Amino acid sequence: MIPQEKLNQLKQKLEGEKETIEQEIKELEKAPDFGDSAADPEAEEVDEAEEWSTNNALSQNLKVRLLEINSALSKIINGGEYGICEKCGKEMEIGLLEIDPESRLCKECKLNTKL
Repeated sequence: MIPQEKLNQLKQKLEGEKETIEQEIKELEKAPDFGDSAADPEAEEVDEAEEWSTNNALSQNLKVRLLEINSALSKIINGGEYGICEKCGKEMEIGLLEIDPESRLCKECKLNTKL
């Protein structure tokens, strides 16, 4: 069982990461604007499309992480499930949660899943 003080620290860390990620997503979802000064308008359009594509991919990755953070926060708020591996049901090490507070899997299950 995670001590309440440690649980509060992890919750604060998750809330801070959530705020940071939400801000990053907002920035990434802004439409790229290179202005009208390009010598080659077609090259400018290609650059804008590439930037949009890259930003869209980054935004999608951040949205997945945001879902994981929201899930972890929900588990903390609802009590009982946070820090329990979703695969094997064992309690996760506090050290893992300090590094990866939104983790859904224990270290062993993470290693076995990535194979």
